[in-house]
Amino acid sequence: TSDGSSAPVAFAARDPVGIKPLYYGETSDGGAVAFASELKALVGHVTPASVRQLPPGHYWTPETGEGMEFQFDV
Repeated sequence: TSDGSSAPVAFAARDPVGIKPLYYGETSDGGAVAFASELKALVGHVTPASVRQLPPGHYWTPETGEGMEFQFDV
């Protein structure tokens, strides 16, 4: 990490074409974020109101929260 600690860093990304969806939401206890490519996988694990879909070509980190778009050089 940028502060020199060795704590693990979470990172999730969705391909730029967006063939497979990527959903995420806060767990029911509010202590974590869960990710899945199917909504039914999140049922019972996350608060329904917190579920979001990461747009194609975007990534998520704990620092950015909502997806940030990444650029490709072709």
